[in-house]
Amino acid sequence: MLSLREYRNKAERLADFLPWAALIASGVVLNKDGSFQRTARFRGPDLDSATPAELVATTARLNSVLRRLGSGWALFAEAVRRPAQEYPACDFPDPASALVERERAAQFAEEGAHFESRYFLTLLWMPPAEDAARAESWLYEGKAQKGVDPRELLDGFIDRTERLLRLFEGFFPEAQWLDDGATLTYLHSCVSTPMQQVRVPETPMYLDALLADEPLCGGLEPRLGAAHLRNYAQNVLTAARTLEQINNEIRMLQNQATSLINEARNLQSLPLNIVQPLQQQIQQTQQLLQQAQRIAYDVREIETTFETQYKNIPLGASQQAMVTSAEARWQNSVAAFEDALKVQAGAVANIEGSREAVNSLLGASQSAAGALQAAQAGNQLLALQTRQLADLTATMAAMGRAQALDAAERAAAKAQRSILGRQWRIARCWRRHHGLCDRFGRQERRRRGCRRHGRCRTRRRRCCPLTSA
Repeated sequence: MLSLREYRNKAERLADFLPWAALIASGVVLNKDGSFQRTARFRGPDLDSATPAELVATTARLNSVLRRLGSGWALFAEAVRRPAQEYPACDFPDPASALVERERAAQFAEEGAHFESRYFLTLLWMPPAEDAARAESWLYEGKAQKGVDPRELLDGFIDRTERLLRLFEGFFPEAQWLDDGATLTYLHSCVSTPMQQVRVPETPMYLDALLADEPLCGGLEPRLGAAHLRNYAQNVLTAARTLEQINNEIRMLQNQATSLINEARNLQSLPLNIVQPLQQQIQQTQQLLQQAQRIAYDVREIETTFETQYKNIPLGASQQAMVTSAEARWQNSVAAFEDALKVQAGAVANIEGSREAVNSLLGASQSAAGALQAAQAGNQLLALQTRQLADLTATMAAMGRAQALDAAERAAAKAQRSILGRQWRIARCWRRHHGLCDRFGRQERRRRGCRRHGRCRTRRRRCCPLTSA
């Protein structure tokens, strides 16, 4: 590039600080320091709605693209917010879609200011110095031209940027290079406040002077034309703080919504309910206990039965009465054992239902959405344990009843055997006594006395309970 120091040593205007020199290819700008730059307009993927896996994949692909660039490269990204233009007029064939379009246009007009976001990516490359290029030429033979070839550098820059943009197009919804007019319009918007289109001149040189149409004033109150840069900076700072405050409020609302969702989950009831099957099983056990044969589970009935069949056995009862009483007691014992077996069978039959209920409740407890569902699952497990304890209590009560009746039957049989023994001894003694008296007669016994009768009477007094009494 031509050095202008011999004409002016001090930079006085905004154009003196701008790096742009000329357009040398479609959308390619040659800067004053010999570097090339090119700008592309793009629209990236929606990162706000992307999942963490998609964010990681996008970051990895972007890193893989940018790592291909070597030394001497620089990237500049810019997001431009511009007021939206008027709502475009559209014609729709059917009334329904036209009505929706009119409502959308009215909403657009009522909300006031609308802005559009545009994103630009500028790639800048500084070619190697002439000394490095001259040293590199020593490594190759048969080159048509020695030294630095500007056209070769330009073609290499264009080819490198084209391949880079094609890689960006793989995960960017929109990416394309700016042409000459769009490039000059974008550069003009960077150094001027009026938004206008820039036409490409016949000789696209001295872009710094062509694009800078407003003066720049520095000092304590910097201004670009009539716009105060400090106000812009303050507005940007205020907007950034406002945006941060809005983000904080959004996070707070999200946290509150999450808290409400968690509270709603805690109030959700458990869809599984095994109370009714448990009550039915307990009622079946109660019915088995109520169907107790002969002697029911009633205190008064037990007292009456024991008073008549197990206690106060009369000494003068006949053998038939004793046999009938013993048979009734034996039937009571057999019926009690039968009832105990029925209750045990009912308890065993409930084991399968208990296993299914436990599996269902454990699954519901592990997948519980809130504290209420977990508590309800725990309460139903306690109800299941209560039913199992009720079955165990009923089984023990039935077994105890059978064992008690069996023991009472044995005790009554023992007492009855004792009474039968005493009755047999009394009958034997009387038979022996009456046999002696009939042999001698009454008169003979009165006259001579009867030692044998005396011995018999003595023996009777010794061996016969009724006579001794």
